[in-house]
Amino acid sequence: MPRKSQSVKKKQYITVSIPTDLAEEIDKLIETNPGYISRQEFIIDAIRRRIEELIKLECKK
Repeated sequence: MPRKSQSVKKKQYITVSIPTDLAEEIDKLIETNPGYISRQEFIIDAIRRRIEELIKLECKK
């Protein structure tokens, strides 16, 4: 456990707007697919996976 004098780095976040219909599709997927507990978690995972795909494509060039 960190001491009070040690600084604990907190993640910083930004806000991104998405169309309402896309948010509703995500919500439906979360309801029917176990594994995600929130829209935020789903979106973070989707972005992470897409970044990995793009990095792999760049490596193949």
